Amino acid sequence: MNDPIGLTIIAKFVLALFLIAGGILALIFGKDLYLQGVGLKHDGSIINVKKVKASLKTVGSVVMGTSVAWGFLAYLESPVLKKSNTGSISIASGGSSIVQLSAAKVHSSEPASETDARGSTPADQNALKEAFAQALQVDGSQKAVIRVNDAVATIDPKSIYVTSGPDDSALVIGKASSPKGEVDFTFKPALEGGKLAFEPKSVGLTGKGPSR
Repeated sequence: MNDPIGLTIIAKFVLALFLIAGGILALIFGKDLYLQGVGLKHDGSIINVKKVKASLKTVGSVVMGTSVAWGFLAYLESPVLKKSNTGSISIASGGSSIVQLSAAKVHSSEPASETDARGSTPADQNALKEAFAQALQVDGSQKAVIRVNDAVATIDPKSIYVTSGPDDSALVIGKASSPKGEVDFTFKPALEGGKLAFEPKSVGLTGKGPSR
């Protein structure tokens, strides 16, 4: 894999696993020290959280106490995935964004019917593919429909195909590339005002690096 975004997500995930493992080991090792009574003399260590004070009298209790810090650091490093109802996603870690993927609805200018939107036959599916390609164009250029971290992704017309979804509705699927990486996308056609509208359903990283 040569995708810097994908590598960053994997690195954050692996680091979070190591921190979780460190917290578990601190609990196990600290418990053993505590049961053995190592450092039974009062060492003056105190945990003060709001109105709760805890005096730490053994080395084991101190070591077990560090597991909280391990767990908190693991929480900060864990990648968090958020998905909107338009299929756009964002992945963040420690309050900082790693990647944001977004897609916008597009409309065809040609009149259409419910039959066209369903894409039941090969001919209808081919018509949907052409309608989607036409909906992407404005003044001879491709619209900024998909973005990767605010970088516009170019949709590859050759990658577009139409298939049936779980409810037998048509889905338009394809790939797009940007300087920040490549993505897969899925749009669902529907009839709006006598014309086809393509609603984004999902967009995700392919695992490939930025386009050259």
